[in-house]
Amino acid sequence: MGDAGIDVDLSQGAGCHVKNGKIMSGIPNKTSSKLRATFEGYFEDTRVFEAPLTDSDHIAGVTLPGKGIIVSEGVYVERFMDPQFMDLLKHEYGHILQAKAWGRFAFYDIIGHESLYSATFHPDSHSTFWTETHANYHTQNYFDGPSGMWLDGFNSIDYPVAGLSHQNYLRLSTSQYIGKLLGMD
Repeated sequence: MGDAGIDVDLSQGAGCHVKNGKIMSGIPNKTSSKLRATFEGYFEDTRVFEAPLTDSDHIAGVTLPGKGIIVSEGVYVERFMDPQFMDLLKHEYGHILQAKAWGRFAFYDIIGHESLYSATFHPDSHSTFWTETHANYHTQNYFDGPSGMWLDGFNSIDYPVAGLSHQNYLRLSTSQYIGKLLGMD
């Protein structure tokens, strides 16, 4: 496909994923926090874009509910059926599922900012940060759940799975409520 795209300003915060503990702040290896992402297709009901997020030895993804999923160049077009890359797409889709469950306001208010902070300042432990394990919780329930949509399941070893703590549940519930009061969800 590759014929349409979006311009993304990642300085506003977004969900990120780090593979092998290496990503440059969740933004491209350039001096700007803006990038051009090229539309490549769909994963489930979500648009997928590719952009130069990392060097060629690493893969990464950024989730922008309402816009789509942005992955490293070649992940969707060249390596879609590879289980490692499929798990990255499933993980990023978990962030879409978070936004569906909690609303976009709560996602961008809490999950997106905290995920970006974790990816930027704690890349070695980012995969175990609550925003990521909670996305994986949604992913596992969606792909391995009663629908049985994906026969190969979800790799919960490289993508740890956990529900929410009481504190984060309360924070998200409050933000969700505010989003509804403001008419944003």
